[in-house]
Amino acid sequence: MQALRANKRRPTKTGKTSIFSGLVYCADCGAKLYYYTCNTYKDESQDHFVCSNYKSNTGSCQIHYIREVTLYRRVRLFRDDFTQEMLAQDEASRKAELTQKRKALSGAQKRMEDLDKIIQRLYEDSVLGKISDLRFQKLSAQYETEQEEIQRLAASLEREIENEAGQIADVGRFLQLADRYSDLQELDAATVNELIEKIVIHSPERIGGKKHVTIEVYFTYVGKIRIPLAKSELPTKTEEPA
Repeated sequence: MQALRANKRRPTKTGKTSIFSGLVYCADCGAKLYYYTCNTYKDESQDHFVCSNYKSNTGSCQIHYIREVTLYRRVRLFRDDFTQEMLAQDEASRKAELTQKRKALSGAQKRMEDLDKIIQRLYEDSVLGKISDLRFQKLSAQYETEQEEIQRLAASLEREIENEAGQIADVGRFLQLADRYSDLQELDAATVNELIEKIVIHSPERIGGKKHVTIEVYFTYVGKIRIPLAKSELPTKTEEPA
């Protein structure tokens, strides 16, 4: 219930709300996608989400659009497909990537140590008159610039490693959470808010003559999963956002 309270779900003028309201975000500007309903259709097939900064092409962002029924189908598909084997494969992939980043961090740290020794030797050579002051200043400036770049890289790698190590540790927690809803026939707001951290919608791109949208679903504990989605429709008439 805490997740539901955190994600406000204001109704449209028709009184409708979506189980995904408050969870859907724009990949480009980071704003939430608003939920719209259509008066021109008797069913809910055209109810959809649009970036709150789009404003019918007069706002600050491009169109990011997804029909609610499409989003529901895709999220339901992934929920149903979560298996021990799939998450084990995902965990193995994460561990391999984590190993590579740790290796890169170790290499960066080793290079930092080497640069310290090189700069120290340059200083000693300058004091002993083995190199000119101009040469010392030029070389030391180059190495110090490299040091600064490596320090930034190492700091970034450390943050990524800490984050990804936590996600690997949380795969088991997600499996336990998913198992609680394994027999659920339909998704509801409570389930969605507990299983999903956020959903990110990308702008459409044309592939093979068809428009495609990429959906990024950030699941609780395990993070992002990318879903390429074939898309041929664009929004129709809408009501007030929710």
